[in-house]
Amino acid sequence: QLFSDWIVTMAYVGSGGNHLFIQNELDPAIYGKAGATVNARRRLAPNYTSIVDMLSVGNSSYNALQITANKRFHHGFTVLMNYTWSKSIDEGSADGSQASNPFNIRADRGLSEFDIPQRFVTSFVWQLPGVTNHGALARWVAGGWEMNGILTLQSGGPFSVVSGVDNSQSAINLDRANLTGDAQLSGGRSKARTLREYFNTAAFTVNPPGTFGNAGRDILRGPGVANLDFGAIKNFQVRERYKAQFRAESFNLFNHANFGNPNANVSSPNFGIITSTSGAAAGSPRVIQLALKFIL
Repeated sequence: QLFSDWIVTMAYVGSGGNHLFIQNELDPAIYGKAGATVNARRRLAPNYTSIVDMLSVGNSSYNALQITANKRFHHGFTVLMNYTWSKSIDEGSADGSQASNPFNIRADRGLSEFDIPQRFVTSFVWQLPGVTNHGALARWVAGGWEMNGILTLQSGGPFSVVSGVDNSQSAINLDRANLTGDAQLSGGRSKARTLREYFNTAAFTVNPPGTFGNAGRDILRGPGVANLDFGAIKNFQVRERYKAQFRAESFNLFNHANFGNPNANVSSPNFGIITSTSGAAAGSPRVIQLALKFIL
């Protein structure tokens, strides 16, 4: 406890998962094997075609430092702040994720699709002090206001750079690209340049034939999120028994553009280009809504 109305909490949170489901191809096509079709090149051809197995061999780990600060309601003001610094690792983030390399499931071990290393969220409620030294009309208009808001700041999510072609000839079509240089670009670039080339596309090439690509899973991270939702509420005392409430609420108050991940397919003409906003609610443009409610 800090002062009379502040509570600060720090915690370490860790969790691990074992025997998680991963989908793997047990009869992949073999690179260089003679055959006019994919099925003719499979390991167990001609007796079998695709054999998909659900293996409970996946693992996951999550470690986080969580800090919470809470100012209890005092003098018409309260605030709740949360900060999380974390890391999540697995071989597949969805139940039954497909292994990209059927001969080495562990090659997919990397950051979880939902890994957000840093996230800060704060919410507040502020009841503005009333007007006492003015006339009744001024007190009726200026008094009874309440402000509230939610601010979210967080890192972007990870993504993998894929080849876009089945150069491994495994018939799985999940080959990743080859990393040949530094994928990071210098900071200080304009928004337009960042949208046109979010990362160094020259650092990636299509994987050579017979390989699955040497670029790891989820080695790059997309744009972060910054969003403020804000509301103003005014309560009117109409009569002794009746009240009216006016609400003005804005989602993404500053109309900040939160972008989605770039195109990460080496074979795509849009490789490295950001063409969408975030799939989360924070990716929406500013929305303002007004409401009037009578309370009997």
